[in-house]
Amino acid sequence: MNSPFSFIRAPQFIKPYSNLIYQPAVFLATALDKPTDQAVYFVASFASIICSFVLKQIQNETYKKVFCLAAGLSINFYVFGISALASLSQNILSYITMVVLPTKY
Repeated sequence: MNSPFSFIRAPQFIKPYSNLIYQPAVFLATALDKPTDQAVYFVASFASIICSFVLKQIQNETYKKVFCLAAGLSINFYVFGISALASLSQNILSYITMVVLPTKY
């Protein structure tokens, strides 16, 4: 199934970086004889566990929020690619809805 964002194309200069970023997942998939998508999920899960240990060491609340946002977006885009824009746009729309609408019915 194609992504609803398949009309968006990344510039050509990003391709070498993309290959480099996915290299651990490709290596793991080859070593374990598993599909690449399963290896990508494994690497992303491992990255989220590492990020949780890093987050525990951050004392400043603002830095914690920025780190969580950056780590979450990075891991989301790592796993889902350009399709992560659908999730991101839905989350932003939901947040705006919660902020704008009254809290009591």
